[in-house]
Amino acid sequence: MKHVLEYAGVLLLAMIMSGCAIGNKYKIADVEPQITSAGNASVAVASLDKRSFILDHTSPITYVGMVRGGYGNPFNATTLSNLPFADAVSKAICQALNRKGFQAIPVTVQFEMAKEQATKVLLDKNMDKSILVVIKAWESDSFYNLNIGYDFVLKVLDQNGTILATSEAKDKVEIFGNIMTGSLALSKKEVPAIFQKAIATLLNDPAVASALSG
Repeated sequence: MKHVLEYAGVLLLAMIMSGCAIGNKYKIADVEPQITSAGNASVAVASLDKRSFILDHTSPITYVGMVRGGYGNPFNATTLSNLPFADAVSKAICQALNRKGFQAIPVTVQFEMAKEQATKVLLDKNMDKSILVVIKAWESDSFYNLNIGYDFVLKVLDQNGTILATSEAKDKVEIFGNIMTGSLALSKKEVPAIFQKAIATLLNDPAVASALSG
């Protein structure tokens, strides 16, 4: 009887976790990274999503990562804003810049575009500076623990398309959770925090900060 009750408890927990894993969204676009540069230049910002599962249409363009149910079965987690992840990246960068005096606007580019095409779209905005972010990797995976891998490359360009500075934010993070506190609460807190850190790393690179302010 004891074993039956234990099995029933595990089964119930798995069902609850599966229910909690469905339909999750993360606050990405409205994070508030602290940046060092300040200025009043106009800046066009675009992000090009080159994650493999976006390019092959395996995942939706709003995809942030996965939240696993009680049996380890994955469910998509997407942006809270319902923006494509790439546009959420651009919005977060623009908001960070605008808080420091810049006049930054997000520009949407399609993930199928080559970098040269995306650059042309940016330059056509006739802004003082342009920022192109290539999203090579970003995915969160939340089960009992939280794993996040990311790789962003940012380039600052002048009005002629000359690259003034380049930065990269790349890391693999594992945060240990436990079955009592639950992975969902952990991921809701840590996914935006780690994303915010990545954006701050890109913008606070000394060469990038100098190129934007100069």
